[in-house]
Amino acid sequence: MTGKEFDITEIDLDGLTLGEMEIVEDMTGLGLDQIFESLGKQGPKSKILIALGLVTERRKNPDVTVEEIRDMKFVVAESDPKDSEGI
Repeated sequence: MTGKEFDITEIDLDGLTLGEMEIVEDMTGLGLDQIFESLGKQGPKSKILIALGLVTERRKNPDVTVEEIRDMKFVVAESDPKDSEGI
């Protein structure tokens, strides 16, 4: 999985289960309100992105490890696909 790209627009924050929220909080040491607030500000977000990447990727691949997520390349889409016409 080394070198695989991870597209941040694939994360559905509204669709997180309570268990996924707990994993993200445990991995980051932040409450969800702090996580959402920090996503909108400048500054380091690697722990948040790793945690969100892990819970998102586990939906497709339950055996994915934190190390595999850390090896992924981070890609930010130029626009949110939900903002496209016709969607």
